[in-house]
Amino acid sequence: MSKINFKSKFIILLTAVLASATFVSCAKNTTQDTTVRPENNNEKQQANKLELSKLTKLEDTGTIKGWINKSELLTASPTHLQEKDVSGRYKWLELKKLNYNTLEVKKLIEDQFNYLILSPDGTKGAYKKSDDNSDIMGTIDINSGKTTLIGSFSKPGSIMWSNNSRYFSSIVRDGIAVYDTKTNESKQYYITNLRNISGYGDVKVSDDAKHAFLALHSGLYLVDLYSLPKDIWGLEEFKISSGNISSYMFLNNSEALFVGSKGEITSLYQYDLNSKERKEILESVSNFILSNNQRHIAYTINSNLYVGILKDFTITNSSSIFKGNIAAQMWWNEDNLKFVFSGSEQGNGNFKQYIAELK
Repeated sequence: MSKINFKSKFIILLTAVLASATFVSCAKNTTQDTTVRPENNNEKQQANKLELSKLTKLEDTGTIKGWINKSELLTASPTHLQEKDVSGRYKWLELKKLNYNTLEVKKLIEDQFNYLILSPDGTKGAYKKSDDNSDIMGTIDINSGKTTLIGSFSKPGSIMWSNNSRYFSSIVRDGIAVYDTKTNESKQYYITNLRNISGYGDVKVSDDAKHAFLALHSGLYLVDLYSLPKDIWGLEEFKISSGNISSYMFLNNSEALFVGSKGEITSLYQYDLNSKERKEILESVSNFILSNNQRHIAYTINSNLYVGILKDFTITNSSSIFKGNIAAQMWWNEDNLKFVFSGSEQGNGNFKQYIAELK
């Protein structure tokens, strides 16, 4: 009898162990499944159509320069209105922080510079001051207000930052000037007659400072800075579009997007820096800006502002969020769901600044 009980107990115990092992195995499989599901849900959410959730019109805030962080914008307003430089620009700017949530404005600094561009990461600005003979360029730390003088340059044009906020660049009298904020060194690439023939233009360098978009009145050029021609005539081999193009962006060190001419219209193109091949993405686009994660895109077609999702160089799930004339400059928030733009509603010629919040 005792033997039978012992055997029965052993069978019961063995059955319990096997059942427990089966349960653990199922639990592991269940855990593996749940770790995958959030990724699928995210992919599903990213595929949803972007739509306008809220549009805020900004009144009397000064000129928006970009986002400092998720909740604050940098604005600039001219002061000392009686003082102007030789080009007619005001000599003094007052910088302020604008809180997105409360729309409260806080003074940051007032200084004698007449041109300032905020870095994409919102931590610093590149500025320009004018005197009788040349222009002085420098940087300013947005949080502390501390300025750093870089030097004097002969008639620099507009300033543009690289995507990683390390370099900023400008066209000067005889070429291109590039400043490295990490090493505090500036380098000039000489191109004879660049300013005299092209007039004012823009230059934007890649994150490794090896390539540059050069936007001139004669067209858009994508140049290898290490093999630049010595004069303006040699730039023709680097020309990727004719016309006055103002919308372009490096995606990484080997790919870029730009708006280029296509007969009488313009289109959005993908460009491979290595093969020098371009591929059309969308026709009739006149301006665009990518979000920081490069997944969302805001773009204009025929005086309509659209937002959409960019995946594999295809724009999907787009929707119109504003009708009217749109200025070229737009700034995405780091949350990739808000951006600032300037526009005038149809039938109204007055440009206003707006914050678009998406869902």
